[in-house]
Amino acid sequence: MTRWTMICAVVLAVGCSGDDKGEGTGGLEGDPVAGEAIYTTNCTICHGADGSGGTGPDITGESDELEVVEVVTEGEGGMPAFGSSLSEQEIADVSAFVTQSL
Repeated sequence: MTRWTMICAVVLAVGCSGDDKGEGTGGLEGDPVAGEAIYTTNCTICHGADGSGGTGPDITGESDELEVVEVVTEGEGGMPAFGSSLSEQEIADVSAFVTQSL
């Protein structure tokens, strides 16, 4: 087996490990503590400090982290997309905060 074939086999095996944690954020695991600061800066104006809503909807009780990642990245309804202004790690962090702490 050539060196290149071995490298590809290892990458393929790791990519197919079945762990979909962080899918949609480049496999990054979100940190809800770091996400709180991102939420405070970018989300409280519409969703309120406690997530109960305001001009934006109530997001308390959101439990699907992948769905939150998608909405934060691409936007939805009146919510703007943050995919170009937040890094993948920041999106993973704020999504973890929303789903784990609100």
